[in-house]
Amino acid sequence: MPAISVIITVYNVEPYLRECLDSVVNQTFRDLEIICVDDGSTDGSPAILDEYAAKDGRFVVIHQKNAGQASAKETGLSRVTGEYFTFVDSDDWIDARAYEKAYARAKESGADMTQFSFKWVNYPNHKDVPLPNIEETANQTERIQWAYTNTSVCWCYLWKTDFARRVQLHFHKDAKCDDIAFTFKGAVFANKFAFIPERLYFYRFRTSSLTGNANKSKYYLQAPQAFTLLFQDIAPYSVTDESWLALYSIKWGILYDAYNFLIDKSIRPEMRRCIKQSVTNDERRLITANAKSFDLKTYGFFLKFSGLTILRWKYNCKVFKGKCFDWFAKRLIPYSPWLQHTLEIVDRQRDQIQKLQEELENSKDE
Repeated sequence: MPAISVIITVYNVEPYLRECLDSVVNQTFRDLEIICVDDGSTDGSPAILDEYAAKDGRFVVIHQKNAGQASAKETGLSRVTGEYFTFVDSDDWIDARAYEKAYARAKESGADMTQFSFKWVNYPNHKDVPLPNIEETANQTERIQWAYTNTSVCWCYLWKTDFARRVQLHFHKDAKCDDIAFTFKGAVFANKFAFIPERLYFYRFRTSSLTGNANKSKYYLQAPQAFTLLFQDIAPYSVTDESWLALYSIKWGILYDAYNFLIDKSIRPEMRRCIKQSVTNDERRLITANAKSFDLKTYGFFLKFSGLTILRWKYNCKVFKGKCFDWFAKRLIPYSPWLQHTLEIVDRQRDQIQKLQEELENSKDE
């Protein structure tokens, strides 16, 4: 049994494929099974895969009719025989010591999911920032939030195979946002996480890729469905209300950004329909009962699609009153020293109350 199975899904990436394959073949960690799934490519990619397989016995090459990235990943996952498995997108590449370091960290920690950091390549106006670490003993909610904060894609994790099969991790073959259900389900049920801050994966941004500018609207249009599939997958298991709230918060945060900033305005009507269909009664109940745990814009976006007309009306009144107060305050303060002085006192008292609350929390911890 190999130590690590590497799954590479391939579709018309001839200009980038050799760089990807070479980065895996030349790993300092040699105990690999390299599973390549050609998803009906029409360029020279299939021939390149067969060429590498003829030279290196670690390769397992599968050719299938085009069925989409999720289907290709599921095909590769079904062929895994390694103790651990991971993914590489066929237009990306990895550091030569990536699997040596990831395997050592996974064995040392006993983690079900071991993440290594990554670097964006050719991404306009992007600056890489250090990713936060996580305690190996983090609870369910902390793991969910951490997976969202760092990344919800599956290719920067080393996954323990026994764990993945025990909790039945799989890809929904018709889903475009296929990583969401897979990674977050893993975060819900993993007993341990481990993290390597070093950037070992290089993600190439291409406008023609699935998440590039050309296909971004189609990709994010599938986000509501991806969360529906995730919630259906984890519903039969024991998940705390706190964890459900974390997942709902992530869902509505992603949908808010997708709807307002990431998709073409022309498909907003279809996006609205998809979002409305994704809302469940349990979701409405839990979110409205814990509204204070959501930021105002996310909660307002949820109410917009939830069908809860009365609550939405109350929310709009609250926002309107706040805007009116801000409008009047900005115009009156320069002409009213008394009002300015009063607002300064209110701000100081608010700061004092917050400081006292923090001191009280710290004393409880001690």
